[in-house]
Amino acid sequence: YLFENKHIYFSLFILLVGTNMLFYTVVDQSVTHIFNFAMINALIYHLLKHKSTQNNNPVCKKPLCDLWKNNKHLYFSISLLVLIGITRPTNIIILLLIPIFINQKEFYSHLIKRIFMFKNILILSTITLIIGCIPFLLWRWQTGNWIVYSYGNEGFDFLNPEIANFLFSYMKGWFTYTPIALIIIIIGLIYLGAKNWAKITLILFFYTISVYVFSSWWCWYYGAGMGQRVMIDHYILLGFLMLFAFQKMTAILQKITVIIFILLIGLNVVQAYQIKKGIYPMGSPTKNIYWDNFLNLTLKAKVYKKSNWQLIEKKDISFNPSKGNIVKGQPKRNTAENEYYFIQTNNIETYSPSFEVNLNQPTKKIVLSFNALAHSPISESRLVLTTIKNQPQTKVIYLKEFMLQNVTNNMEFLVEFNAPINSFKAYFWNGNSKEMVNYSNFRVESYKN
Repeated sequence: YLFENKHIYFSLFILLVGTNMLFYTVVDQSVTHIFNFAMINALIYHLLKHKSTQNNNPVCKKPLCDLWKNNKHLYFSISLLVLIGITRPTNIIILLLIPIFINQKEFYSHLIKRIFMFKNILILSTITLIIGCIPFLLWRWQTGNWIVYSYGNEGFDFLNPEIANFLFSYMKGWFTYTPIALIIIIIGLIYLGAKNWAKITLILFFYTISVYVFSSWWCWYYGAGMGQRVMIDHYILLGFLMLFAFQKMTAILQKITVIIFILLIGLNVVQAYQIKKGIYPMGSPTKNIYWDNFLNLTLKAKVYKKSNWQLIEKKDISFNPSKGNIVKGQPKRNTAENEYYFIQTNNIETYSPSFEVNLNQPTKKIVLSFNALAHSPISESRLVLTTIKNQPQTKVIYLKEFMLQNVTNNMEFLVEFNAPINSFKAYFWNGNSKEMVNYSNFRVESYKN
């Protein structure tokens, strides 16, 4: 395609750090999509190499060495196609991708002739059989059965695809977490221009079929992670569109596009970090969580209450000894500021005074909130809850990730018990360290199960 090297390097850089490929290369390598991306790229490469050599190597019957020389890229292509199919069967869709890169009828007629040569039929059948039997042999070895459908009752619902959610939702939307893909598709199609309506149609058809099929899977968000990982497999098309656009752009438009891409790279890196750190839990935050933490790099100790939660009661826990909540230890009194009581851990008092909370109704779900002022770096401090009645239960909440030094940190945590409780004791502990923290304004909210 005669693209300039500087554009090629830049497009590779964009695909790696500007899309969710970054997350699935650095953070979560356990899924197949990066490998599929590599195999699909290799498939297109070998088909293009076969195309470039087919005219120099006409169909003929020669000794084995010449047969390999004339058909090696065809053999590699078929091997990769079978590997792609057994790795992720839905990627058979990439057959629709090939005409976008090779749209000459002569290539396909020549390819069919090559495939149906007698010697090639034998070789290609052998390749297909050897590679294609791998999953069946593994199933037999691991389970004793030749065929295993490990998804059980899970499958596709082609009558109810979640197309809008798949593309734009806060719960794993492709363009929400990889907005650079939308920009690339738009500018790529624009610069393909009116003379390439056939290629534009093929690209739009490919994306329509891909999004429809992938969004029809019962779990259209494909579990935890960053955005729609299933779209990574054919990011070669994004790279192609980006290169085609850069080839035709004016210098000023290239500079503007580079600036936009750099900003989107920054957004992508931040969002990948947020998902890794749990700031966007499981990579599927609600709208409220998404915007409340937009570009935020610190995990908040905050509970985002759902609309279906039914509040039972709110209770403020006073650390004033006369109020009866303190059951062991001596709280401290701040006389310089509003004369409020607080409890503390330090190098001598590693355990704070403990206090008791009694609820009017039993519940499994409570939300705790309090203020914490750290006078030293925090690594060991924690909150410990123990139930008093019913089944003994202990919950420990570590505070390290949420604490900033010399700042009053507003903490909020969801605690869910295994069995309903109507009372518990709590205390703070610094793990026998020298960490000094003041705790105040403790509140408990209970919710129906």
